[in-house]
Amino acid sequence: MAESIARLSAAVERALGAATWLTDADEATKELARRYAALVDSALASGDLEAINRAHAVAGPNLQKTLTSLGLNPEARKELGVKGESQEVDPIDELKRKRGERSQAG
Repeated sequence: MAESIARLSAAVERALGAATWLTDADEATKELARRYAALVDSALASGDLEAINRAHAVAGPNLQKTLTSLGLNPEARKELGVKGESQEVDPIDELKRKRGERSQAG
């Protein structure tokens, strides 16, 4: 159980760090995401099944909504037009990129 402590908080921090589109105006929402993640991590660390269930039932959905508002899940990134690593590459865009590389090379 010790290795699961703060794993969600760490994942949220990595996601926030990678979100180059966020600005200072997003600080309050970023802090809210951190707090929801900390609530889940704290419940997991406690080992109390009731606390864990409550955290997943309450903080979990609220964290998901907060992450969506920040563009930190695939659906939100697609809506914002932000390309994430896990987003599929458009085959036509890939073909254009390769053609551009070839024309620059020779």
